[in-house]
Amino acid sequence: LLSQFVKICELSDIPDGELYHTVINDSRIVLANINGTIHASSGVCTHDDADLGMLNDDRIVCPVHLSQFDIKSGEALNLPATDPLLIFEVKIEDSSVLIKI
Repeated sequence: LLSQFVKICELSDIPDGELYHTVINDSRIVLANINGTIHASSGVCTHDDADLGMLNDDRIVCPVHLSQFDIKSGEALNLPATDPLLIFEVKIEDSSVLIKI
């Protein structure tokens, strides 16, 4: 199966410092706007299958056990999570946000 870019939303749907949650092919995905740059990752904590819900600078935080992940690399930054998040390539076309799946 070839990977392709899929439109997720408009750039205006993700204000700076905010998250945007979506589901594609039964996978929960979260997009984050950090200083005007959009990042996309799996939207679920790798430790507890909870939706990631808070943005702290360039870290996304699980509300259940407060595991933090680097939104740019996906790296798990503290326990209890140890596995990284899946990161998606992002492309902006006109005012649309697309990710590669």
